[in-house]
Amino acid sequence: MFRRKMAPSADTSAPMPGVLDQAKVVLRVETLPFWLFWQNLLALRPWWPVVVPFLIWYARRSYRRERAKLRGEPAR
Repeated sequence: MFRRKMAPSADTSAPMPGVLDQAKVVLRVETLPFWLFWQNLLALRPWWPVVVPFLIWYARRSYRRERAKLRGEPAR
């Protein structure tokens, strides 16, 4: 008997290139603020002994103020 050659089936397990590119763009947009912060922090690397403790102090102070505001306590 004669057999007809079948066309190769399309592989549907791999995402389409357009969808993958769009996903990469969306992820870049969502992580852009973090990426910019990190790049600027790396640019200030010689200042890390001053900048990093300042950022920790500022974050703790802001956190404590917000907690005091929520609890109705006076700010320190």
